[in-house]
Amino acid sequence: VVYPRIVLFGDSLTEQGFSPDQSGWCLLFSDRYSRKADVINRGLSGYNTDLALSALPRFLPSLSGSGLALFFVFFGANDAALPGKPQHVPISRYVLNIKSIIAQIREQGSEVVLVTPPPLEDNLWEGFLAGLGLPIDRRSENTEKYAEALRNVGKEHGIPVVDLFEAFRKSPHPLKDLVTDGLHLNRLGNRVVFEAVIQTLDTHLPHLSRDQMNLLFPYWMEVLGSKL
Repeated sequence: VVYPRIVLFGDSLTEQGFSPDQSGWCLLFSDRYSRKADVINRGLSGYNTDLALSALPRFLPSLSGSGLALFFVFFGANDAALPGKPQHVPISRYVLNIKSIIAQIREQGSEVVLVTPPPLEDNLWEGFLAGLGLPIDRRSENTEKYAEALRNVGKEHGIPVVDLFEAFRKSPHPLKDLVTDGLHLNRLGNRVVFEAVIQTLDTHLPHLSRDQMNLLFPYWMEVLGSKL
């Protein structure tokens, strides 16, 4: 039996998504798809799309095959670092990188979902960096430009987009209550991501929603013929 495989490909917001301390969104997602699909975390902290492009060919072949069902692509928070900072990727190259990532994944027959970076809580992030003796390296207004660029790529290629920038803006909780340091997610922030991901899947790729996917092994009572 080959379980459908769902790959979560992103930066630290994905790598830390399996954190039990923060009820990570990847952990919640994996739990939701238990006995329906294998959820694979390919979060790479600090990576921008330049680095993601170099990493993808190193693991994608091992995932290829009939079981590869869905790829989430969640980059932009690091690309949006200010010009001159090591992680910065200009928007024009960010768009080209995302399109190249999409093409490579689609060649494997997988569906793709894009995920925008959420907004940055500038004051918290600046204070966090100041505590480390570091200058500010990114601003939310710049991150928003990358979120918009990703939305446009989604429209151009007919790919669903989980718009976290808007989801965080519309949350009843202030942004400072959704993050730990201004950038990374706490329990509430992870819940916002999880709910936005599920809503996008259920709306745009209903055949991959949990309730529509097959349970690959029957319940024990069915196997044993029990009628408790």
